[in-house]
Amino acid sequence: MSHFPEGAFVLSVPVPPSSNVYWRTRVITPNHAKPFVSTYVSAEAKVYKILTKNAAIAAGMKRIRKPNEVVFYGVWYRARKSGDLKNRNKVLEDALEGAAYDNDSQIAEAHWWRSDADPGNARVDFCVVPLGDVQETIL
Repeated sequence: MSHFPEGAFVLSVPVPPSSNVYWRTRVITPNHAKPFVSTYVSAEAKVYKILTKNAAIAAGMKRIRKPNEVVFYGVWYRARKSGDLKNRNKVLEDALEGAAYDNDSQIAEAHWWRSDADPGNARVDFCVVPLGDVQETIL
């Protein structure tokens, strides 16, 4: 069974870091001012975003430009039975900005699956298609 629409351009990329690793926070205490929390993207996440975006472009992924909306399909093949799917999908969706679409705000619909079927080959297989193409196929 395929999780992807027929004829879709499907790409495999390394498993993204969990959002627990992706986002970092620190407390900043300015001189004579109230401390505040600053949230930032980790160094590991920055590297993942660059490598994933470049891999998608090099593989021939065509960017879907705004204002077009898209449907995202992804299958996370886990190395072991551990981890939360929701902590992976947002990281990959962010990494694909500028390669699959202009901005992840274009994602109108997302379908994600987790699989333990190939533990020796951990990865995420995904495709992004224009929303109109899917509606025409389904309806």
